Amino acid sequence: MIKENEFALPIKYLPRVSWFANAIEKRELILCSAEIYRKENHPNRCSIVSANGLINLSVPLAGGRNQKVMMSELKIAGNDWKRNHLQAIKSAYGKAPYFLYYFDALENCIKNSEDNYLNFCIELIKWLIHELIRPLSINVTSAEIPVLNSPSLNCKKYYQVFENKFGFQNDVCAIDLLFCMGPDANQYLIDNFKK
Repeated sequence: MIKENEFALPIKYLPRVSWFANAIEKRELILCSAEIYRKENHPNRCSIVSANGLINLSVPLAGGRNQKVMMSELKIAGNDWKRNHLQAIKSAYGKAPYFLYYFDALENCIKNSEDNYLNFCIELIKWLIHELIRPLSINVTSAEIPVLNSPSLNCKKYYQVFENKFGFQNDVCAIDLLFCMGPDANQYLIDNFKK
């Protein structure tokens, strides 16, 4: 059973800003390893803002994207995607004000990931929680619990690298917020999403 200050969110690769906005007032985040992978929820995809507009980065899964297995059973296929994702992120955010402060940690998470998709996502989520929300404890459970589908929210405008070219891009991957706002990202989430 989920308590008042707990929250269960879906496991995703580099979640959107709204994913973290849903956790801003909670003390404990629950991630459910028994959650079933559903391709329509795009848990292995994130959207970043690049010089060419929005780009979707997808982590390739062994067995393809049409499988219906628990998240804990998903395996990542190959390693080529790591170089491609890191290069896309560098190109998109290399000129962001806080890119140099955070990129090394993200690069280490991606480069050192093993083939277990669940563990990889949890490591990235823990890093982003530490940078964006702190303090928030994370509990990974194998119990079947209801997981909130984090709907897209309207984010208040903040500086984005290619905003002059494409306008503000709403609710993209949270690394966009982190690279563009740095330590002020936490206050942005509190000011704009605390109820």
